[in-house]
Amino acid sequence: ATIPPAFIISLLCCSELSSCHVPPDVDTALQLDSCTTHRTRPSFSAPVLEGESGLPWDQGLYSFQLYPSGIPSKQDYLRSSRSKLYAHLLQFSAEWTRAPSPDPSASSFLTVATSLLEVSNPHYARLWNRQWEYVFHIASLRYFQHHFTNHQGRGESEGQERLHVLDAGAGFGFFPHYLAANLEGWSVTGMDNDAAVMAGYRAMKLEPPHSALEMHEGSMTDMLLADNSFDAVLAISVLHELDLKEKGISEMRRVLRPGGVLSVSLTIAHCSSCTSDEGHHSLGGAHNLLRIIQEFGFEELVGTYSIDADLKIAAAKKDLIVTSTWMSREDSASMPWQSRKADEHLTVSCHVFRSTKK
Repeated sequence: ATIPPAFIISLLCCSELSSCHVPPDVDTALQLDSCTTHRTRPSFSAPVLEGESGLPWDQGLYSFQLYPSGIPSKQDYLRSSRSKLYAHLLQFSAEWTRAPSPDPSASSFLTVATSLLEVSNPHYARLWNRQWEYVFHIASLRYFQHHFTNHQGRGESEGQERLHVLDAGAGFGFFPHYLAANLEGWSVTGMDNDAAVMAGYRAMKLEPPHSALEMHEGSMTDMLLADNSFDAVLAISVLHELDLKEKGISEMRRVLRPGGVLSVSLTIAHCSSCTSDEGHHSLGGAHNLLRIIQEFGFEELVGTYSIDADLKIAAAKKDLIVTSTWMSREDSASMPWQSRKADEHLTVSCHVFRSTKK
């Protein structure tokens, strides 16, 4: 299939709105539509979709195009964070955090996150890297669904089997639940090998029928899942935690069906001398990991890169790219860790691969 031009601004286009405001910090020369709607970044508790209760979850993704791959530019990042899709995701996160289960005896997310898991910043949708990663991965799934399958959404064809996506290393948060509730035509499975995470799900009683998400306990290097059982796998900033990265990649390829898609995001220390308390990828390590993924039988789906295809060149343009240092100044609430050292000198890079196995 021919890959259309990379999706940069179309996520933000909304043809039914008659007026458009472009904030002064956004480069108007990069607009692709005369009616591109921008929002200021809402506070976490803001009613971001007030007056738009009928908004489709994927409005703005009508073009089914890829997000820019690699390290995002500040302009792309700001546009994404002001999009209707991100606003919808943010509202879902706020509501899910307050009342995730109809069972009144269930523990709240904040109680479990802060006491059982000792999470420093439980507002995951606000985290600097997740603001880009979550929307990137949603766009990847929609792109795959539109261009490589016959599944155009729930109800498109009576009796049509749903597509299956695995959130590998799902952790404890709202995002897999957002996908399960809003990703039309898909069923969602989460997997994590952290006993505390699984205990958290049990404490919140986040099991069917209270949740559409099917959650499994298991390691990414030894998945207790059948061969060829998923159409897509998400690996959201988890590969740096694997000691046996090749084994993890091999397992993801095994559970993917032929032609399935692997959507990966990497949190990277963006200079050669940078270190992180969290053990994130170095630039060289990220380069090597992307090479290994392709050696295991994946081809990258790209339209264009946000800054540059070479991560080292892109990372050197630190005035143009999204970094944790920049975001700590823009929005201190977006920092995920209590340790200042862990927050420094990081960027994020996202990539989509398609399995070539037959």
